[in-house]
Amino acid sequence: MKTIRTLKRDEIDDNKWDACVKKSVNGHVFAQTWYLDIISKNWDAIILNDYDAVLPLPIKFGVFGQQIYTPYWSPYLGLINNVPVADQILTDFLNEISYYHVSLVMNHYNKLPAELFTQTDEKQIAVLDLIEPIDHVKDRMHASVISAVKGYQENKMSVVRSLDAGLYTEYVKRKDVLAKKKQLNQLLQILSFSIRFKSAAIYAAYDEYNEMIAGAFLLKFNNHLTLIHCASLLEDFGGVHAIIYHILKNNAGSDLTLSFPFDTDDLGCLFTSEFHLCKFYKKGLPRWISL
Repeated sequence: MKTIRTLKRDEIDDNKWDACVKKSVNGHVFAQTWYLDIISKNWDAIILNDYDAVLPLPIKFGVFGQQIYTPYWSPYLGLINNVPVADQILTDFLNEISYYHVSLVMNHYNKLPAELFTQTDEKQIAVLDLIEPIDHVKDRMHASVISAVKGYQENKMSVVRSLDAGLYTEYVKRKDVLAKKKQLNQLLQILSFSIRFKSAAIYAAYDEYNEMIAGAFLLKFNNHLTLIHCASLLEDFGGVHAIIYHILKNNAGSDLTLSFPFDTDDLGCLFTSEFHLCKFYKKGLPRWISL
């Protein structure tokens, strides 16, 4: 007999929750309790039995009152299960949501019933499987990336790891640096926590004059690498391209995957033509409104 219940944040057993996320095929870095606590000051959750499956529900207050939404630094969330569940369970979970206004991006494993979404309610996430040799990966790269790869191979650009979190955020804040600069305080918290617990990597690219021309921040969870943020001094983002190539070169032939949830259109598509489709679930709102 299945038991589905809604819990407040202070009622959640962090150890059981994180164990479920870690053991799940569809578990991901954005659903860990520490990450959720940073990106959402308040969140509820729906639980199946003794944490066999979980669904985080970030809460914010807006013009519509309390709303369930997908926070800025979480491109998707969705149902996560560490045991096989019937397709109906997802519908049961969504029906359990007591809030009237809901706008959630599900993970790509979640198959929403057709009546709950339209084709326009999808987000593409670029994903690259690193199991192939680097030469095979390189052959499929966009032509605009090749010049950066050549510069890297000819030592006109160098890439190093272990840049300090504070130095990275200061670099991002510079007026002459191109980067996403929304909610940087949360980004710094994510950086600091993940580096302290050795689940993150910050890379920097330097030109032949030893000037930092780019930076990138990735999180590792199970066998998944996720590009969270990047920054560039150059308009063509050549330094970022060199960083990505450096990561691919050093991890090619492994069982890792690299995803670009925040940079699919302007970066991920240059390295891969494979995508995951994440569907939106909305309730109580016109489909054109995103919370």
